[in-house]
Amino acid sequence: MDLGELMRHQVENDSYVRWSTKYNTYVDLGKWITSKLDEPGYNKIQIGSDVMKYILEQMESTKDIRDNTEMGKKMKELENVKRRWTIKKNRQSYR
Repeated sequence: MDLGELMRHQVENDSYVRWSTKYNTYVDLGKWITSKLDEPGYNKIQIGSDVMKYILEQMESTKDIRDNTEMGKKMKELENVKRRWTIKKNRQSYR
């Protein structure tokens, strides 16, 4: 396998992982909403705020997983470098 083919496989794999993660996230959210609405006596007016609370809980859980892996730590470090660079660039444009 040559380098070009290897890179194409990597891009395909990355695209599939992104797609499947998004898809499974929406499937799980749909199942969660359905189970909430099917609960006897559940106040359906509350679903909007419950969905937001659930999403925020899931995001926090995901952040914990990211922050406890070597790749996640490295990506967070790169995000911080990018953020500092953007702030510095914006300050210079105001001068």
